[in-house]
Amino acid sequence: WWRGYYPQSPQMEITNGVATTNDTGGFFVNFKAIPDLSVSKKYSPTYTFTVYADVTDINGETHSSQSYISVAYTALNLSVGITDKVEREGKNKFFISTTNMAGQFETASGNIVVQKLIEPNAVFKKRLWEQPDKFLMSEEEFRKNFPLDQFSNEDDMYKWQKGQTVLNKNFSNYEKTLPDGKSKKQVSDSIILNSANWMPGVYMLEAKTKDKYGEEVKDIKYFTVYSSKQNIVPANYEDWFSTIRSSGEPGDKAQYLIGSKWDSVK
Repeated sequence: WWRGYYPQSPQMEITNGVATTNDTGGFFVNFKAIPDLSVSKKYSPTYTFTVYADVTDINGETHSSQSYISVAYTALNLSVGITDKVEREGKNKFFISTTNMAGQFETASGNIVVQKLIEPNAVFKKRLWEQPDKFLMSEEEFRKNFPLDQFSNEDDMYKWQKGQTVLNKNFSNYEKTLPDGKSKKQVSDSIILNSANWMPGVYMLEAKTKDKYGEEVKDIKYFTVYSSKQNIVPANYEDWFSTIRSSGEPGDKAQYLIGSKWDSVK
């Protein structure tokens, strides 16, 4: 699950004007899809433009409507439907979605790599204030005086080093022609995580493909692998909570995993 940096851009009006419908009742709206140049292309931003239209019919009545148009530097959206918590002993199958900016199916092929991340050797308290932009202590001195606090970004999983590769798989989303020779069926690929032998911990999934113009498209997800059979907190979490069973028949018991990496927590 990726909860990384999502830059925001302020709203702005691109253009406005008056148009006349053609003999079919339609009209065209032309505008320049202006990007926010303060947002780097590396973040793969998607811009949503809203077109508002007020039309007056021959009876003098006004009808209003609006439409949304998504524009990006790439012509493809890639998404792997993995959850942020994966049970090691479970049946873990996740589908791969490739669509255009309008949300319609697009054929694509690419590669998926899953790697275990290298966590810090200690558990740190959550920050009570923002990370400073200047350090007055060396890391060694800070650790000596504040052993439970973060010096830099030790708790930021998005900056942890990559470790062992546990999955490397190609995928392909394609259209299959049906026996009638005319109709086509959209086939979306999936990944199956054979994670029974994986170590509990935090993992990173990176999926890559290219759009029809050759631009690289990525989807990066972070997730935690845990075991429902072992009494182990899977990573350096102060508070770990996962649902094992949340529904059932009258008289059944709900099951949850609750824990902390801190010692002697009650």
